[in-house]
Amino acid sequence: MAGYDAAAQSLERATTRFSNEYSRSDLSDDERSTIRADYLAVSSRYDAVLQRYAREALDGNTYLYEQSKGEESLQEALKEEAQHRASQRAIDMYDPARNLPARQHDEQMVRAGDELFARIDAARIAAYRLHEPENRNSRSPASSLA
Repeated sequence: MAGYDAAAQSLERATTRFSNEYSRSDLSDDERSTIRADYLAVSSRYDAVLQRYAREALDGNTYLYEQSKGEESLQEALKEEAQHRASQRAIDMYDPARNLPARQHDEQMVRAGDELFARIDAARIAAYRLHEPENRNSRSPASSLA
């Protein structure tokens, strides 16, 4: 806002000078044209600053609007998910066997994932033990290049 304040003060000074001095009878045409040119230049700079601040304000408002719409969409999605889960719980309480196959499948997939991660961890530990210095019988040519 400091740029806007400076431009407004410059415009006020130029306007005062233009209104007080431009119509004086003792000024030559060159002096009048200089005063007028100064006023127009300051006025143009003020308009440019004003337009820039207006664009920035509009951009800020657009950003805030889009962000608020995004938050509204998120809140709506959370509300819909909560309603869906509540209805699923009500159905499960009314008829527990209805979603039983899906729940059993989910549990099987979780167990399969746990088993896979356990095998990965075991392989990582075995590879680490294999590459420990005390478990190497001889130096490999690849390690001597390093």
